[in-house]
Amino acid sequence: MDAHHTVEDVGIVLGGAFAEALGDKKGIARFASISLPLDESLVDVALDLSGRPYLRYDVDFGVESAPLGTPAFEPQLAEEFWRAFVFNADVTLHVTLAYGRNPHHILEACFKGIARALRQAIRVEGGEVPSTKGML
Repeated sequence: MDAHHTVEDVGIVLGGAFAEALGDKKGIARFASISLPLDESLVDVALDLSGRPYLRYDVDFGVESAPLGTPAFEPQLAEEFWRAFVFNADVTLHVTLAYGRNPHHILEACFKGIARALRQAIRVEGGEVPSTKGML
């Protein structure tokens, strides 16, 4: 199996597990956003646990971006991970790189920003489903 499919499969499994863990979404905050700095990088994240999957991933590493770490990870594969996660978790997710140069810092800011926004969105604030339709 190649790196692309491995990364995608991990996103599928984690997205499905996330959706299952959320259950009927009663009482959750639902929406969250954060601007997260990491050294020279700044990433903006906004999400909605809407039940409608959508990904806007505006993070450009450039054509010359070298793989990171050992084993090597292509920074562009992060988008494939988030696409698979979003479509299996039924989440609307927007990720925008405001600025940054170091691919490691950019990726780390993206993952940390999304994790913090997810933590905010799943926070229990009441007992009803946060939707005028009564379901998400």
